Order: sequence, then C-alpha cells, then structure tokens
Amino acid sequence: MDECFLCCSSLVHNRENVWTLDCEHEFHIYCLRAHSPRKCPLCQVRLSREDVEMLRMRSIRRRERAWYETDSGYESG
Repeated sequence: MDECFLCCSSLVHNRENVWTLDCEHEFHIYCLRAHSPRKCPLCQVRLSREDVEMLRMRSIRRRERAWYETDSGYESG
C-alpha cells in the first residue's frame, strides 16, 4: 500500500513517520495516534504491546518537543 488508509496521503515520502503494525498494515504515526486505536483500522487485529507503547512514547516526545520550542521561543522573544 502506498498511501495511509486513514488520511489517504502518500506513505512513500518521509518513511520515518510511518509505522508498520504486526499485521503488516502501514500508517502515518500521527494518523494512528489521532485514531487512538487498540486495533488495526483495516483488519481489526489487536495492536501489540510494542505498537501501543511506541504510539504512547511518540506522543510524549512530541508534547515535550512542542513545550521546548514554545519555551525557547518565549525566552528569545
């Protein structure tokens, strides 16, 4: 599959933001997070503990990065 089932955008560009589930279906990480799945949106197979943990950790890192960029911008402005 060359496009994300959830947003219909290409998966080919920027592969670092693509996650392949155990069922071999691929999605953008941010689409999976927004979907809040416990199952694959396509085949309904339960996500592995690794998949759930990865989505949780990516979400935490994204919030930390946003806080840091906001905080840094505030200090320099």
